[in-house]
Amino acid sequence: MIAHINKLHFYGGENNRQALAQSLNLDSAEVENLVDIEAFWIIDRNRDGIPDMVDVKNNYDEDTSVTHMSSRFDVRVKTKQPQNLNIIREGILHHINTNQFFERINNIRLRQLRERIAKTETELSELDSLQNYKYFEEKQKGKFSEGQMVFLSEQETKLFHGSVFELYQSKQNLDRELDIYSEIVTVLDDFTPPAQPENSYLHIAKTRVILFFVLGLIFVVVLSFRKELISVYKKY
Repeated sequence: MIAHINKLHFYGGENNRQALAQSLNLDSAEVENLVDIEAFWIIDRNRDGIPDMVDVKNNYDEDTSVTHMSSRFDVRVKTKQPQNLNIIREGILHHINTNQFFERINNIRLRQLRERIAKTETELSELDSLQNYKYFEEKQKGKFSEGQMVFLSEQETKLFHGSVFELYQSKQNLDRELDIYSEIVTVLDDFTPPAQPENSYLHIAKTRVILFFVLGLIFVVVLSFRKELISVYKKY
């Protein structure tokens, strides 16, 4: 997924506006001010499933002590027009969702989710009926025949209800995954425009201020030590 998104980074580096516009399904004018798009791994240092940092410098290999989160990644966009971030986001999603390989993988995932939900519902239906206790007993001992009345002890009843609860919890998790994560990718945290965008004019102004300050400092030093410098110059 990251390698696929970073094709956009390559197009931007090559200044291939036509390929960039085509991949994002945008007009040439809409990508004119787009500077860069790049995806980065999210690092899970503690291996606890919680994101710890973004590997923006690509310092961490997959075989190191840290873990690349396979289900999450970070996308950075550089643009001269932050107001177009929503358009760019939709373009990135188009670039991902139109990939046939990703589409097939997602269809398989959704089909397997539905199969697991159906299987869980079947197991719940069997467990929900004490008269059909054969399901539970066969799982434990395999002693009872079909249609035989079974009386449960308190311990067995707790175990039975525990199994029902676990199945309901599993079904809820599967339903939530199917409902929330049905697409190839899900945007967990949208693009955040910079609080104070830095345009090219501001950057030039900052550079000139720094340059003039350095030149002014050198000029002051030269004036302060001009006699010593002239003396040294005459010696050579």
